[in-house]
Amino acid sequence: MTASHTIPAPPFAGPHGETMSPSRVVQTTHAPVQGLDVDGISTYRGIRYAAPPVGELRFRPPTDPERTTRVQECLGFGPPAMQGIDGAWLSPDSDFALSRMTYASSASDVKLQNEDCLYLNVWTPGADDARRPVLVWLHGGGFAYGAGSDAFFDGENLARRGDIVVVTLNHRLNLFGFMALDGVDDHYADSSNVGMQDVVHALRWVHDNIASFGGDPANVTVGGQSGGGGKVSHLMGMPSAKGLYQRAIVQSGAALRGMEHGDMVDHTRAILRAAGMGDTFDRNWLESVPATHLLHAAIGSFRSQDPEHEARFKTVKGMTGDLAARLRTAVDGNVLPAHPFDPEASSVAADVPLLIGWVKDEWTFMLAGVDPDFVRSTAEDVEAGVAPMYDGRGRELLELAKGLYPHYSPGHLASLVSGAEISLHTTLLADRKSAQPADVFAYELAWETPVGDGIFRTPHCLDLPLVFDNVEKARAFVGPGDEPQRMADQMSDAWVAFIRSGSPGTPALPSWPAYEREARNTMVFDLDSRVVSDPHGALHEVLRNAE
Repeated sequence: MTASHTIPAPPFAGPHGETMSPSRVVQTTHAPVQGLDVDGISTYRGIRYAAPPVGELRFRPPTDPERTTRVQECLGFGPPAMQGIDGAWLSPDSDFALSRMTYASSASDVKLQNEDCLYLNVWTPGADDARRPVLVWLHGGGFAYGAGSDAFFDGENLARRGDIVVVTLNHRLNLFGFMALDGVDDHYADSSNVGMQDVVHALRWVHDNIASFGGDPANVTVGGQSGGGGKVSHLMGMPSAKGLYQRAIVQSGAALRGMEHGDMVDHTRAILRAAGMGDTFDRNWLESVPATHLLHAAIGSFRSQDPEHEARFKTVKGMTGDLAARLRTAVDGNVLPAHPFDPEASSVAADVPLLIGWVKDEWTFMLAGVDPDFVRSTAEDVEAGVAPMYDGRGRELLELAKGLYPHYSPGHLASLVSGAEISLHTTLLADRKSAQPADVFAYELAWETPVGDGIFRTPHCLDLPLVFDNVEKARAFVGPGDEPQRMADQMSDAWVAFIRSGSPGTPALPSWPAYEREARNTMVFDLDSRVVSDPHGALHEVLRNAE
């Protein structure tokens, strides 16, 4: 129940001229909380939704925080989860990388990483009784990196634009969230996939508390991009999450399968050996060893297992050397009983409508991190680099890509081939989900950012500031002029429509039919958006035969 008073204070100007004042105090199930009203949007940052997962609670399922009657000042984001920041995937010499980092507040908060990370953030047009639709957003970074404080998905503008409530959150990542200790010691029998158990705990908090923030607990959409999309994919196969959300959004992160539990147990044992645990399992040691020691041991262990290679244009499968590739949700028979979309869609979320898609040039972001000069690659370099991909069918894909995009440079064609699995898995997930009763809507973002003379075209993450209507916070990424805002107007309104009703159609877009496996109708977002049947279908057919 929402408190009926506000702590008196005169409005004051924020750092960018915004009008700010203390928000209403909201009584949650565990504590009264107070944030800030910013230009008419009430923002509560850093609300604790679970007890600190430290000491005896390290690697254990989340538990409720202690109750208190003291008002909690929720003015700043909670700490990001522990995570290894390895610059190999994002070159600090890249202008694009620097611009991306500049606008990712989670990156600037690296020094604040902490195991005590189970916090969430709420943006709402009013802590009242309006029962607005709710978006719960899961950050990207695989299952190993990132935070809910990234400025690209700051919820203020979307909450205002759509009259909705936006929630972002942090949860345990990498080894702290996904080691399979349940396969190592009986004390941890319930401790599989605790990072995803954190997400479910946050969804339960939303269910129990969001009405006090003006939200409707019976109208919740869970969404995510990249690794966040993978988390949403897995949630759709998790019985513990059933009923806690009514719609789902997966952006550039379709995950058909989880890890095999046996593989995760092997990774867990390797991490423990690298960290110094002997042949006898020592729970006291595991509860007290410094988090940074465990993290560095995991990174070192995985690197030592990887063979040396010189492949310049890596496939998704080729990126096995970091925490994100080795540590994620495992099929444990309990938290995730089976692969969520392989060989078919789990029945757990059969009644949940899905909005799913990708961006046209996903892999330019990754290639720029490995080699900022990838776009200057010669045709000979590209042919040699892609030849071994996809069981030797890389050159066949390259020829198809040339036909689809004859104006692309060899480097851009290499990017298209290298990232083709992302759009393939998106299509496969949509195919399987569309066999169930709930509607599926598919999209591709094709509009290209002019940043860097267009070198990145339509890179991974470009959809984020457009969907969240955060163009002005991301000018170094989306570029100048009015085109980015025109794209944001289309996409954010479509997302709001889906969050409200389960259909993303708006008057500004062509008629957007539900996805059917035969036609694979897909909304292609551009300055003049259009519906296309099975974009990249020829590429996908080759990939299906190569898998």
